[in-house]
Amino acid sequence: MALEADEVATTTQAPPTFPVGTKVYVRSQYIGAWSGGFVVAGVRERGYLLWRLSDRWVLPDVFPPDVVRLERRQHPLRGTRGSYLDRHQSR
Repeated sequence: MALEADEVATTTQAPPTFPVGTKVYVRSQYIGAWSGGFVVAGVRERGYLLWRLSDRWVLPDVFPPDVVRLERRQHPLRGTRGSYLDRHQSR
């Protein structure tokens, strides 16, 4: 059974949802690992423009939403006795 014009299934991705300034991880296209050190510099219809913090460079590519995720590591253990962050702070 063929689909009618108004019944065509769409496979488009959800539009981006991270606002400019959000710290994010990016999935490497080569090894699939997630890398930190990026901030959303712009939002486009197809994804995100990213700012690399290490060299303050806005990358020229648009990254689709499925390779960008929220950076969740916001020092949740700081102040917790015996946490990694407390043991390795500079004094």
